[in-house]
Order: sequence, then structure tokens, then C-alpha cells
Amino acid sequence: MDPLEVLWDKFLANPERNSKIMAVIFLFQLIPIVYPLGIPVPYTVFTKDWMALVEGGTMSYGREMPGVQPGEIVLWGNLAESAGGYNTGRDTYGVKFMHMVGEKGAKLIMARFSTGSGPVFLDLIRRYFDTNYPGLMVYGENYVISEYMPGREAAVKYFAENVGDIRDMFNKPINSYPGFSQVQDINDCHYAWGTIERTTDHDIFIRQWGTEYPDIEFLISEFVVAAPYYGGIITCLEQGGVEVQAQLFPRYGAHFAGEQLVTVEITQLGILTFMPLLIWGFYVNWKRALREGVSLTPKVGERGQ
Repeated sequence: MDPLEVLWDKFLANPERNSKIMAVIFLFQLIPIVYPLGIPVPYTVFTKDWMALVEGGTMSYGREMPGVQPGEIVLWGNLAESAGGYNTGRDTYGVKFMHMVGEKGAKLIMARFSTGSGPVFLDLIRRYFDTNYPGLMVYGENYVISEYMPGREAAVKYFAENVGDIRDMFNKPINSYPGFSQVQDINDCHYAWGTIERTTDHDIFIRQWGTEYPDIEFLISEFVVAAPYYGGIITCLEQGGVEVQAQLFPRYGAHFAGEQLVTVEITQLGILTFMPLLIWGFYVNWKRALREGVSLTPKVGERGQ
């Protein structure tokens, strides 16, 4: 008999041993609660381009970037409606802005194209800047938040053409603030960034910002695409989010690490723990079925052996 089959029989035949093994497996699954397990993440072209844009370097399409300079303006338009997506990706946004605005000295225009944009933007400011770096973000000097603009593609187009005259959340024109007085249209910004969760959103930004204004360096943050790249074990909803965090978290401390983004969760570890047992049992029973002549493809109505 196959040694694996013999071992399988011994494993099942001893309740005391089984109990001990199950206890060890249970304790093993508690590890992430005490010490989260990090996952090595390969850097994709999206993260490489983002780092090249911010730090300076060569973009994937060959353009040399000097890096974000103090006083340059970054325009962030949010078409994503999903609160769940934000809750998972907010740590990524936090470290990106901490780096671009806090270290590089960029200025940020936050454009509200979805109903959830306002709370998202305010939560980022309060959670990351006001809590950990009080006084770093000054409204009207290095960031502004626009009024809510419905209409999706029409709003994105209008915003690009009239950035400076767009009203902010206090009903004042964006260019009425000292930090943004020079802004008239999107050409007065240096970088544009769109947050989306649908292919149609992606196309809207590409048409209205990425194509119409070729002098603007435009990047996309896409939701619900990380799993196909990294596998289901990573629950990140923003492509490149895990990668960016892996590069920037050491600079700002572990309190910015979103555990659901960069670690194995306990339920996932449980699946990994039991997977070898499932494969083992499948192997043993498959071999026995073949040896004993049991049909592995029974016909309709046939009684199993």
C-alpha cells in the first residue's frame, strides 16, 4: 500500500492524535491576530510609473519625469461610488498624499464627481494629516475640495475646462484661494489622477483628461482588479495599492498599514492550513477508487459503491 495511504489511515484512526493536530492547526490560525503575516508583492508597471512620476525616473512609455516639485498642483477626480472600496484603499491614498503633499510639497485639488467623494476626502485629511501631522494641511494653501458635480462625463469635461472657476465646498471659486490663484483650467495643473471602479469610468477620464490634455501626466487608480494580478489571498481593491504601501509604509510607520491590504487574514490562513489535508485525502481516495474498480464518473441513476 502507498505510504501516504497508510499514514492517512493512521491519521484518521487515532482520535487523540486528531484532536492534537486540530488544536495545533487552530493555534496556527491565531498567528495573524498577534503577528500579521506579510506577503512579498512584485511591483507592476502601474506602481513603477507612479513612483517614477513622484520621485523622478522613466515612465513605462519612455517619458523622463523630474519628480514632483514643491508647489506643483495635483488634480484628483473621484468617480468611484463604493464606500467599501475606499475603506480598503484609504491607507494607500493616505500614504500617497502624505508623500506627495507632505514630503514633496505638492498642492492638491480634490474633485467631487461622486456622492461619496466629500466624506472620503475629509476622512483622509482628518485621519492621516490632522491626526498625525497637525498643521501640515492648510485649506486654501495646499489643498481644496470642490463642490459636488453630478453628470459624470459632462462634469469631468466641464471641470477640466473651468477648474479655477469651479466652486469649492464653501461655495468659493477654487482660484480665490492663495495657493490656487494661478489656476484657470486643467493645463495649469501638473498631474491628474482619476479614481474609478468601472470600465466606463476609466474611459471617461481617458477621453476627458488623458486624451484632451496631453501635457498633463495622467494616472488611474482602478478598483477591483488586484485579485487577478496577485490571487485571491490579497484583498486589496486598488491596483498597485499593496505595492505602493510596501514602498512607503517604512517611511511613515506601521500605524498607516491597512492589515486587510498587506497581510494574510485569519480566514485565508485557515484555508491554506486545511488545503494540504484536502489534497492528501483526495489523493488517497482517488487511488483507492481506481484500485477497487469504483467508477469515478457514475451514470445517471447508478448507485455509488
